[in-house]
Amino acid sequence: MSVLDQLRPAKRLRVIDLVKDAGLDVSDWANFDKGVGKAASNPKYCYAWAFSTPGRATVVNLWHEDMRETRGTVTVSLALREQGGVDPVQWTVSLCCLTDSAFVNGLEGRG
Repeated sequence: MSVLDQLRPAKRLRVIDLVKDAGLDVSDWANFDKGVGKAASNPKYCYAWAFSTPGRATVVNLWHEDMRETRGTVTVSLALREQGGVDPVQWTVSLCCLTDSAFVNGLEGRG
């Protein structure tokens, strides 16, 4: 079985639950007009693709269908807009060699 096959989600999970399971505080998610029962749908958080608490953990939502595997290395190409601009920026993230400081800070102490 390939690395990419091993990463394929077996079931659909809610982002709020994954963030909480990673050890991040999700209590603020309930602070909107629909309250605790609908915290997972808080637009302040439910559209975000990354969550981080420095020194604790970083959670990044990556879509399996966007992942590619070459010689056992899984990568994801992300088309992100520059802040304040409209031109897409192409980023390639290697799941084994993350260098962006937000990722590195979240992964410190993990081996």
